[in-house]
Amino acid sequence: MGFYDDMRILQHKEELEKIEAGRWGDCIPIHVRIEPTEVCNFRCGFCWWHNDNKRKTLTSFNFTGRQVFNLDRLLAIIDEMADIGVKAWSFTGAGDPLMYPYILEVLKKVQDRGLIFGLTSNMAMPMSNEIINTLVKSSWLRWSMNAGTLDTYTSVHNPHGRDSRKIFLRVQENVRRIDRARRQKAKCPDFNASYVVSGNNRNDILPAAQLAKELGLDSISFRPDTPIKQCMKANVYSKDVVCKIKNAQKDIQNDHFNVYMDKVRQEDARKCSDPELVCFYSNHTTYLDAHGDIYPCCYTRYHSRYIIGNVMNQNFENFWFSSVRRKFYKKLIQDTCPSCPYIRFNQVLKPLYMGKGTTNDLFVQTKEKDCFI
Repeated sequence: MGFYDDMRILQHKEELEKIEAGRWGDCIPIHVRIEPTEVCNFRCGFCWWHNDNKRKTLTSFNFTGRQVFNLDRLLAIIDEMADIGVKAWSFTGAGDPLMYPYILEVLKKVQDRGLIFGLTSNMAMPMSNEIINTLVKSSWLRWSMNAGTLDTYTSVHNPHGRDSRKIFLRVQENVRRIDRARRQKAKCPDFNASYVVSGNNRNDILPAAQLAKELGLDSISFRPDTPIKQCMKANVYSKDVVCKIKNAQKDIQNDHFNVYMDKVRQEDARKCSDPELVCFYSNHTTYLDAHGDIYPCCYTRYHSRYIIGNVMNQNFENFWFSSVRRKFYKKLIQDTCPSCPYIRFNQVLKPLYMGKGTTNDLFVQTKEKDCFI
């Protein structure tokens, strides 16, 4: 099982009932992914922007690597989203959210409005005690790890600065500090490592799993380096990689530390071959970039044709319930979208949207609803 393996929207009965009643346009984005900055301290080989071969395919990518979200507008957007019932924010990138100069103010505002949040980062920048004590108030944290040794870490991430060893040691110390701080909380946030398997880090799988365990993380999740565009075949792991991950599960996993091989993400690149399947998922979550542009999801961020609108100069509520936004999902034909982990999500919701299913068919009762859908 991996981070993407469950369908948390099915825990939200009120949203399913709106769909069943034909009122899907009234659904709110329960979960919003936010890119507060394009700035990053790394030049990762698997990044769309920093990988030369991938960047050549980006014909209309609204990205400079320098854009920073206007603080006053971002604070106002938090209010506007909270007012309509948004529950969760995930801070992610394009850039690294901890490179955003006002991240403390934003995280505090999110908490003040009663929103829960998670954050993904390479964790390699200098961190004050204040930022660490704020991060551990999250629901979850994800370390973009991708290596377990200095040489591979340097090769994969290409960190800014001359002393890669110093940066590699600093990220480990940051992770230890976060782990110590989170364990002092009454409600300890999840802290996990993600690992994109590519050609130059495939031999670091065992060392990375061991290091993640030693640093106190809850798990490490391995996934393939997914291509931008879909194709007819799944993007499978090599036999060698599968063997290494299974060895890590056998030798390193225990009751306190899990090693995941994300199989759902292998299917991201495979076309679903349903010409009528559209992106219902985009009615329940959204992605906000550093320019204020709204996309259906982070996977569509690479091309401006997927921009639904911009909220720098309009209230988010007005945008979300506009006819343009309500109709946009119908343009998102699954088989013409980028590689996507939400195909199964859309297949499951399709009968309900088409009036051929019921809430009772899909609703999953849980003790506490997970809002990171």
